[in-house]
Amino acid sequence: MEVAVARVLVHLVLCVVLLAGGPVLAAEKRVALVIGNARYERGGAVPAVAANAAAVAEALRQTGFDVTVANNREHRGLVAALSHFAARARGAELGVIYYSGLALSAGGRNFLVPVDAKLEAEGDVVLDTLDLDQVLQQMQAPKRGVLLLDPVVPNPVAEVLKTVRPVPGPPGPADTLLIAYAHQPDTPPTPVRGNGPGPFAAALAEELVKLGADLRGALTEVQRGVAARTGGAQKPWMQDRLGPTVALLPEAPPEPKPEPKIEPLDGSFVVTRDVNLRQTPDSKAPVVRRLARDTTVAATGRVRQGSWTRVTVDGQQGFVSNEYLKRPGAAPPPPAPAVADTGVRRVLRDATLFDRPVLGARGVRELPAGMMLTVVEPAADGNWVKVRDRFGQEGYVSAGTLGIGEGEERILSGTSAPTPSPGGSSAPEPARAARETVAGGESVANRARAMAQRGIEAQRRAREAAEAARGITATAWVQRFANGDVYEGEWASTAVGGIRQVQRGGYGVYRFADGQLYEGEWRNDEMAGLGVMAFRTGDRYAGGFRAGQPEGLGVFRYANGDGYAGEVRANSPDGVGELSFANGDRYQGPVSGRRPSGNGASDRLGAWQGAGAGE
Repeated sequence: MEVAVARVLVHLVLCVVLLAGGPVLAAEKRVALVIGNARYERGGAVPAVAANAAAVAEALRQTGFDVTVANNREHRGLVAALSHFAARARGAELGVIYYSGLALSAGGRNFLVPVDAKLEAEGDVVLDTLDLDQVLQQMQAPKRGVLLLDPVVPNPVAEVLKTVRPVPGPPGPADTLLIAYAHQPDTPPTPVRGNGPGPFAAALAEELVKLGADLRGALTEVQRGVAARTGGAQKPWMQDRLGPTVALLPEAPPEPKPEPKIEPLDGSFVVTRDVNLRQTPDSKAPVVRRLARDTTVAATGRVRQGSWTRVTVDGQQGFVSNEYLKRPGAAPPPPAPAVADTGVRRVLRDATLFDRPVLGARGVRELPAGMMLTVVEPAADGNWVKVRDRFGQEGYVSAGTLGIGEGEERILSGTSAPTPSPGGSSAPEPARAARETVAGGESVANRARAMAQRGIEAQRRAREAAEAARGITATAWVQRFANGDVYEGEWASTAVGGIRQVQRGGYGVYRFADGQLYEGEWRNDEMAGLGVMAFRTGDRYAGGFRAGQPEGLGVFRYANGDGYAGEVRANSPDGVGELSFANGDRYQGPVSGRRPSGNGASDRLGAWQGAGAGE
């Protein structure tokens, strides 16, 4: 009940701030002028303009702008509105002008059309309209400015003049300004029927008020929205010299977590392994202290419908997962898989610490080979491990990058050592087993190279899709993300739970903010199928992808000159394949994490030798 009330109060406070129209980001002064010329003396009423102006003005108010609306202005009134805007915007952090109405271009110049324009001859264009350059001059008053042009067609005023185009062409360069058209320069937008807002104004009003949005991200979404609304017939255009990004509305405040309900519990428990004592019953909660294995703790409560117990030890109180507690004298729980082990582990090769357990996540820092890390907990899918470095920085690494146990070179992959066959007989003699497996390794390597070639073909098609996306089509456009990542490529409409959703699907290019690059196939909003990945370390991979990471058959080319062709699991060589080394050596057979892992054969100084069990 308390949580529900708190949630309602949070939303009420946010709504009050938005509806009041006060600046959401209080330190910034933001001013806006919205012009809607909907009724012309010669030409009559223009569809959608009034609705356009009203929708955009309300959205700008909600994002903290001091908005002035100027509707149906004649030439003198239009000039006065612009002068008044410049006076209000002087020194402001950001100024925005939105125009909806008739516009035209002639002789390489662009003009806004006041409602009293006559335009009986070509010479009337200069006298009866407002040169767009004058508008851009007024936009120098704020520190940075945004001009949004949303002209409508048909343009009855311009139809009488043969040398005039009914839409504006490209503007000249303008520093500190972002200029966005509802259409491509010199290309008319789609005609609007009815009294509602047109596709550009509707999408703009929708995106501006989304919590956590920034201006560039909102305009990118507007491009996508207009393309979707018009079936690709109308493609917004943008010239961006604005500078640093502009936040619109802050993120919604997080909903308060319910207080855990604790049932009384009195007794002693023993910790079955080194584990964290946390402030609250949450694996992400702050750590009170580290509890060593076999530490005795006093239980004071158990979380109802949860898996945590409240305990005290040496006067400190906190929570421990039930998984790591046992009654004194009780048998210990079965050992966890290798990937779940905590403790200090060594980085086997140069790697990256990521902020999330998914390929393509933001890199937190580089991890040199040999560095020691503390394993905190495994990720849910078992392919990633949460670790902490000696400076307290936490993040995720692929399981295949860590060694396990003191003095062991086995990869942290959950595999076990070979077991004897029934009756106690030993495994096949290593050299003979190597001869039996090398042929299989060579076959898999060749199939992996063929798969890599298909991945390179998918890369070519992805680049073509990215090129099409920059021009925006009905099925391809550019998406920019708040963290700096950019996707350029194809999109697909998919039904999820009976609701149609637009997701990345087909071919596309994903540029990560940290320099990593993927070019290839997408399915259900994930990298899946065939493609090429260029890592920020200089490593490259071509071949199969699944669930956002290399998986299946493929080829790795490493920055140090080594290579691998074969089976890949969870972004790492794992299975049968061929390793090639910068010094000319080769190995064919079972591989795990860039290392021989079983009976195989190696080619050293030109002579194939049995590699035997994994090194």
